[in-house]
Amino acid sequence: MTARRAKGEGTVHFDAERQRWVGQVWVDQRRRKVTGRTKREVTDKLGKLRHADAAERGADRSMTVATLLTAWRTKAVPNRALSPSAVDAHDWAIAKWVNAIGSKRVADLRPVDMERALAKMGKPHPLSRASLVKVRSTMNQAMAWGVKRGDLARSPMFGVELPTELAPGHDKRALTVDEFDALCRTLVGHELEGLYLLSGGLGLRPGEAAGMTFEAVDLKAKVVRVIQSVGLRRGRPYVSDQLKTAKARRALEMRDIVADALRRHVKASTVRTGLMFTADDGGPVWPSTVRKQLATACREAGIPVISPNELRHTFCTHGVAQGITMQQMVDILGHTNDRMVQQYYRHLPDVITGARIMDDPDLAHVITLRAV
Repeated sequence: MTARRAKGEGTVHFDAERQRWVGQVWVDQRRRKVTGRTKREVTDKLGKLRHADAAERGADRSMTVATLLTAWRTKAVPNRALSPSAVDAHDWAIAKWVNAIGSKRVADLRPVDMERALAKMGKPHPLSRASLVKVRSTMNQAMAWGVKRGDLARSPMFGVELPTELAPGHDKRALTVDEFDALCRTLVGHELEGLYLLSGGLGLRPGEAAGMTFEAVDLKAKVVRVIQSVGLRRGRPYVSDQLKTAKARRALEMRDIVADALRRHVKASTVRTGLMFTADDGGPVWPSTVRKQLATACREAGIPVISPNELRHTFCTHGVAQGITMQQMVDILGHTNDRMVQQYYRHLPDVITGARIMDDPDLAHVITLRAV
């Protein structure tokens, strides 16, 4: 005969139809239900429920990954000032998670389960580290939102590591001064010369350069205003006034090489309003066209083929080397802080100079060596 459970410990019975053990217990005036393959498993779950802290007791143990992500996408994402491309990136990541573990209950997941899901996403076509970082970030944000609202007691994303086997990424690079000069000479008269110089000579993002309008360029004052950008949505380019960061909307003083390139473009243009650079149909220029034509120009100039974004890397690297302060560079590039500049956009030369300044005899009076 099975011993009767003490008052308050809940009830446990075997469901013959489902072939599962089922337990029920009242906690905080709510009836909570758990299931398991064995009676011991169900008893342990009931014990955890009875002794859990307030956050654990108030959490929704039935919430699945798909339910959480759908709620976060519907309620939280629209309230954030995100660009359409950023929203698309979250939608892409959400689809990856739903396909991998959408039906799993969040309360039952552990970091190892999330790591297995990330590894599964890389098959049969491995994802790059950058892609997996974005996928992980989306889930991190959704889980943190769920915890903040009290729907989840904890986030199983805490401590999750990326898979060790990742698709090799493309290391960004910056052109040398001589390489950039060769590219500039090759681009003179090119229909997209001004677009490339806005990135390589002024640090604009490729989308910002593609979204430049005639009205935003003041050649007399040598000032250019960044007010919109071109991105991709569902495979097609579109123009948006929602820029990537809060500081992306900015007015920049133009360098002479940039002003000269834009002046040539204006002179050759039959239309003087709207987008400066367009496709044959009058719409925004396709990012693929920008990449292909830049690659062709690089080969003609006899330099390594780079991407449009690497023109921005080139500007940052040369600018910092020539004396632009880090804060000035942050403002020019339209960042909110110097983290991205330091970690990604500024490239070190093959040989780092500076140590030989200590051999300057004029500095001897400021160097004092004391014996210990």
